[in-house]
Amino acid sequence: MEQFSKQLKQQSLFVTPLWQIDLIDTMDVDLFSIKKQIGVLKKLDEEGAVHTNRGGWQSKAVQDILPYDSFTQLFQMIQGAVNAAEQIMELGTKLKLLNYWFNVNEYGDYNTIHNHMGSIISGVFYIDIPKEDDENCGAIEFIRNDSIPYHLPLKGIPKYTPITGSSITVAPAAGRLLLFPSWVNHTVGSNRSQETRISMSFNYGF
Repeated sequence: MEQFSKQLKQQSLFVTPLWQIDLIDTMDVDLFSIKKQIGVLKKLDEEGAVHTNRGGWQSKAVQDILPYDSFTQLFQMIQGAVNAAEQIMELGTKLKLLNYWFNVNEYGDYNTIHNHMGSIISGVFYIDIPKEDDENCGAIEFIRNDSIPYHLPLKGIPKYTPITGSSITVAPAAGRLLLFPSWVNHTVGSNRSQETRISMSFNYGF
């Protein structure tokens, strides 16, 4: 067995990366000002947009960065993270911000399974998360695309790993930034907290 462990070479056929950084721990992010400005936008457009969101409020997609220092600083940080991710992906070119939008979810609000067609790197930045009930405010779940034609056994596997698992769930946290390839299917669980969850989603591409 030890002989095979040393000689067995693994090559990953297709890699699905997920990048995470907690900006609030490393940089000065003014979440209060961002949250306040989102509240103003919501009042100006209470209807918002409906795509994969079920309940809650989603802003219409925006292309230009809002002219406020808090948003300028935030997107500078996001651009830095995207630059690092695109180097890992070896794209050979720089990606630019395509669009972004805000999500305000109350009790029971969620997002159905979807991906972000037409872009390369997508992401979510968590702005406000219920502090007393953060485990129930709705996590993002990534679902592997290649398991659709072949369903992995529901029984018999004692421990699921990134190789054998069919989905991976990541808990939200205020100031947390997640980046992932835009073609990865994902969904957002229902907010079971009595407090509001606020986030920003975005796309980068050519």
